Amino acid sequence: MMAFASVLQDSHKACPTFVNQGGICVFRRILENRSNYSEDGILTLMTCIGLITAHWNLRNHCIESGIIPALLNAAQNSKSPQFMTTCANALYGLLCNEGGRKQFLENDGFSFLVELLSHIEFPVVVSAVPMIHILGTYQDITRGLIEQGILQVIWQRQDLISKNGPLRTAFEHLISTYLPVKYAISGHIDPYEKLKDGFYDIGGLKSTDCFMTMNQMTWENRDIQRQVLFLNWNGSFNDEAALKENKSLRIMKAENQNCQSLVDVVKQDLGKIRSEKELVRSIAVAVSDRMGGILDKWRASAHTEDVEVADLQLKHKSVVIPISMINNGGFRTRALLFKAMCDVFGIPCSVERGEYSRMWNVVLLQSKRPQKPSCPCAEDEETARSLVYTEKLRRFVVDLVYQPGTLLPVNSYDANSYCFV
Repeated sequence: MMAFASVLQDSHKACPTFVNQGGICVFRRILENRSNYSEDGILTLMTCIGLITAHWNLRNHCIESGIIPALLNAAQNSKSPQFMTTCANALYGLLCNEGGRKQFLENDGFSFLVELLSHIEFPVVVSAVPMIHILGTYQDITRGLIEQGILQVIWQRQDLISKNGPLRTAFEHLISTYLPVKYAISGHIDPYEKLKDGFYDIGGLKSTDCFMTMNQMTWENRDIQRQVLFLNWNGSFNDEAALKENKSLRIMKAENQNCQSLVDVVKQDLGKIRSEKELVRSIAVAVSDRMGGILDKWRASAHTEDVEVADLQLKHKSVVIPISMINNGGFRTRALLFKAMCDVFGIPCSVERGEYSRMWNVVLLQSKRPQKPSCPCAEDEETARSLVYTEKLRRFVVDLVYQPGTLLPVNSYDANSYCFV
């Protein structure tokens, strides 16, 4: 086996020749009968597989030969740190192909990842990082990582996701592909990250809390202190599992509820708008009117929203409540709707979360913008050019509650009064 490893490593043509002669099938049979071979021999064999899968044109042949199930089965029957690390390195290249990812998931690859991440040996934990980088690129797989508790395992390893921790980049990569989780952890959505239909806000998460997707949020296992808001933007949500667990979402789907009417309200005023600031004010007023209008700072608060959401949860026996069902929104619902509207009209806008259900938006506006703002829905060349920001940008907090449409310079007294209780 050492001779194979030496030849495969030193000769560029050796790997294709080895595969074409059926060598990978021989490796698979050895893995299936590994009890007849020494552990050192199996380790060298998996090193050879890693060398072969470094050639992208040979990966499909390896996958079709059934090497992934054999590797996973071998890893699950050995607790040796070196064995697990070598197996992870062999699997890494195969996950770059769609067929490899499919086989990995079909053969309980998530359990192998959990074992790697939960291991006490540092090299074993680090060997999972490249695999997570690849799998986390695909949103459907990212949801699986959350549902299977892999992200939870990473989240609980605070020592490994610290600033210089080995899992830091993998963790950030995972949450960046799934905005609901990113927002729950960081309390921040970047200006150029767009909210899509199906985004949900579960509030802030602590290191002791568990991640959950919507199909895991059942009424029987609910957290009475957690109110989940669902952004049903254009009515394209089709998660059958989530619909089954939440009556409110089934009603939303049956009645075709969405928030697209807000876009039409602002479009009607586009002919009168001459600047970005006017466009932002128009969006803010539309959002405020939809959510019950102006709130008196001294006589009303965001708790009006909490009461309505709690009533809707009890009425529908649902943890998740669509924003379209809410008529008296406070900071949370208005901030999410405003962000979604800004995404449509091409205004860079972030979402920030503070304490006591306080959420706010920060928009980035040019100091001067001579051309008339237009709706990016048209997607023409002129519109695309108008959205290229080359000048210095100014940041404003947008008041959506007390004086809708008022732009408050970031860090000013008025902005801090709006953002912080």
